[in-house]
Amino acid sequence: MDTYNPSSWGERPFDLFILDEFDWSLPSDQDHLQWNKLCQKFLSLGAKGREPYYEGEFDREWPRPTEEQIRRIRPLQTTQERSVYGEAIWLRTCYLQGSDRRHEAMLRKVAETAPPEDGPCSRIEKKHCVFDDSDRYDFGDDWARIFTHIPELVYPTFGPGTLDPENLSAFFTGAFDELAGKIVNHIYLVDEEALRTGLLKIIWFDAFGKMAWSNFLPPQYLNDFSSWRDALGFSNLVETTIAHDDPKCCRGTLFSNERDLERMVSWKPDN
Repeated sequence: MDTYNPSSWGERPFDLFILDEFDWSLPSDQDHLQWNKLCQKFLSLGAKGREPYYEGEFDREWPRPTEEQIRRIRPLQTTQERSVYGEAIWLRTCYLQGSDRRHEAMLRKVAETAPPEDGPCSRIEKKHCVFDDSDRYDFGDDWARIFTHIPELVYPTFGPGTLDPENLSAFFTGAFDELAGKIVNHIYLVDEEALRTGLLKIIWFDAFGKMAWSNFLPPQYLNDFSSWRDALGFSNLVETTIAHDDPKCCRGTLFSNERDLERMVSWKPDN
C-alpha cells in the first residue's frame, strides 16, 4: 500500500471542509468526536452544498494546513481509508465467531474468477479496497457508519449524482433513470446476511449517504460486474436483471441476468 504523504493532506474536498469547519481551539481529546460530527455534516450538505470544496480542490490559493493541524487530523483516518479516494469498497461488518471462514471463501471466489492479468489477487484486493478489521468496522447492520471513516465515499464517482433534480429529465428517460441520477457510488457489503447466504450485497447510495437501492451478487461475478457497471450504468443493469417490476423494491437480484435467488443462496463455502 502507498505510504502516507503528509504534504498531500489538505488538497481534497473533505480536507478543505475540515480546515474550514474544525474547531482547533478545542482540546485534542475531543478530536475524534468532532471528526465524527463533521463527517455527518459533510454528508448532510449533499452534492450541491459540497461544491465549494470540490472547486477548492483545484484552487491553489486555498490555505494550506499547518503541521500541527495535520498532526491532529492524521490519526483519525487510516492510510488505507485515505487511499481509496474515488473507489467502491468491499466492507465486512460482521465478525461473529466462525464467520472468518465464510468471508475467506467469498474472497476466494472473487480471486478465482479474476482476469489472468490480475495474478493471484483480485482487482479489488490489489486496490486495497477490502476493509476487514473487527476493531474498526464491526458495525453489524449499521453499514453507514463507514462514512465516519471514509466520508469521501460520497464523492460523485459513479453516475451523475451532482445533477440538480430538475435537470435529470434531460438526461434520463427509463423507469430507473431518475433513481440512477441520484446515485453517486456503491459498496460491496458483507454483513451477517451476506455471510449466511454467500451473496455480496451491493449498496447503492446517494450524495447524502442514504441507500437508494440494493442488490445481491454472487462473489464469483464481482469482476464481471465492474465491467457491466461501467458499460451499462446503474439503470440498464437494474432494468435487465431486476427480479421484481416494482421500482420501490430494493431487493432485486443482480447476477448475470439470472433470477433464481433460491438456487444462489444454497451456495456454501468450500471446506
